[in-house]
Amino acid sequence: PPPSPPPPSPPPPSPPAPSLQPPFLPPPSLPPPFPPSLPPPSLPPPALPPPSSPPPSSLSPSPPPPLIAAWDCTTHPYPIQIIKGSSDTNYRTMQLNLGAGDFKEMWQWTTNTDAHPTMRLNSQAYNVNDGIAYGLFSTSTSSDPDEAPGYLCRFSHEQNSAVCLCQAPYWGFTATITRDGSYYLAREGGTRVHKLPAVHDIAYPADSPVSVSSLSSCGMTQVLSGRGTGGSIDVSSSGLTASDMEAAYNLTTDCTSCYMTSDIWTKDSSGQMLTWLPGNQNFADFIDFEYNNTTYLIALGAYDGSVWIIKLDGDGGGDVTGYAYSRVAVDYAGSTGKRTMAGFGAGYRYGTDPGRIYFSSNTGSGIFEVDYASLTDVLDRTGDDACDFITSHVCSQIPMQSPAPAPVTLKWVAAAVDPTQSNDGFSCPGVADPFTAPRPPSRPPSPTPLPPPPSPPATCYSFWGRGLCIDGTSGSQCQCSESSQASASLCEAVCSNTAGCTGYAYNAGADACKVYTASLTKWAQSNYLAYECYSRDSCPPPSPPPPSPPPPSQPPLPPPPLPPPSPPPPLPPPPSPP
Repeated sequence: PPPSPPPPSPPPPSPPAPSLQPPFLPPPSLPPPFPPSLPPPSLPPPALPPPSSPPPSSLSPSPPPPLIAAWDCTTHPYPIQIIKGSSDTNYRTMQLNLGAGDFKEMWQWTTNTDAHPTMRLNSQAYNVNDGIAYGLFSTSTSSDPDEAPGYLCRFSHEQNSAVCLCQAPYWGFTATITRDGSYYLAREGGTRVHKLPAVHDIAYPADSPVSVSSLSSCGMTQVLSGRGTGGSIDVSSSGLTASDMEAAYNLTTDCTSCYMTSDIWTKDSSGQMLTWLPGNQNFADFIDFEYNNTTYLIALGAYDGSVWIIKLDGDGGGDVTGYAYSRVAVDYAGSTGKRTMAGFGAGYRYGTDPGRIYFSSNTGSGIFEVDYASLTDVLDRTGDDACDFITSHVCSQIPMQSPAPAPVTLKWVAAAVDPTQSNDGFSCPGVADPFTAPRPPSRPPSPTPLPPPPSPPATCYSFWGRGLCIDGTSGSQCQCSESSQASASLCEAVCSNTAGCTGYAYNAGADACKVYTASLTKWAQSNYLAYECYSRDSCPPPSPPPPSPPPPSQPPLPPPPLPPPSPPPPLPPPPSPP
């Protein structure tokens, strides 16, 4: 018999049924929290906590803002001069533009009141303790120190910002503020010097600003009387000649308003220099200079630039312990302008210990550095030619011997303002020295342009009808102006350019144009129907652009291809022959 067919293959095992884990189990039935016959008791609302009192503040109330802001040394880092020329109505605040080589006006002092007097301004200085500028303000135009009152005031870079504090003992034009905040003021260029310590600690008068006539005395104390040397210094044995002086000043010995004026220097007929009298001239301005833990006040003589060195006894200030003079030589390298010597009006300092100091010329010759190396060489000098701050008050032996001791060099560094005697100035000592730093461009960058003014609303004209626009034919009857225009568009242009135009009427056959400025009323008289009246209206706002059409739809993706059909099962083998 044929063999039995093989037993059928067992079916593949079924996958196990997923077992429910705890997250999928139904929660167990819990008994109700209260019997169903009893309603749940109503619970009282939770009690609110009592409002908490604010904790007591450990901080004192914020002080009010100061009446005067600190000088903006970031925006205005360059030397400042406050000047008034012979043709000026107001004092002008100027800042040096190094790139252009001149001073540019920042603003003018246009306010002059009893609480803010600006008839005269001088003796300005910058205080490193509060960053505020100080100076003398006066209600008088007189320069007489006994006639012109001087009021010490604070001011800033903001126009007409000044609040006065107290009355100084006299008017002066020579002043500075040292590191400890002491204000030093000289009378008549140095005949007397007074000091006011810690000006940054002076309180503003109540209800400031107040009339200066109500201000009390500043209480300044005198620290120096006189600037003399006990007579002329004999320099006949120094070997100095007229040629040496001309080389030192780039000026001839027959110059006027220079080193030969007022017997500051004298010579004999052979050109031998005979005497030197450095104290016989005014000194403006003071600038403080610190070297080897000593503070000095430095000033330059009006006629020969002699350096007046006043020695103080304190740390960054103090009382005067003595003074001495050094002669100078002027280095004009780089200057292409005038060379005169007739006064210095403002002093500047950049940096501290060591610092560099500069003075500007009243005659417009330029700004000069008191050369640091040559100044400190004079201060370091020992022996017979050391500075005598007590007796002879000169930095040489008496009489001056040959060779004459080396002078302090005044180096030209920049151009100055035009000549004026009514000026003073200051600088921000803590910023980079503009005379040694890379020079800025000749002109500051152009300011960001302002946005254009909004365009006036567009004008549209609508046809009002045939005839005139107002009952009346001409002049005051129609409240219109008449002209001959070659086209309606030209008549329309006349209306557009006429203030208050309400419309126009145009007769093409007669080139007649009537432009109206009153409300239109329409006048259709039969003999004026050749006119067409148009009213002037504001154009409606433009319609928004139509929305962008949606992007074209993507065609549907074709269905994925069907898998190829499975091959038919193989045919069973033919039966084996019996």
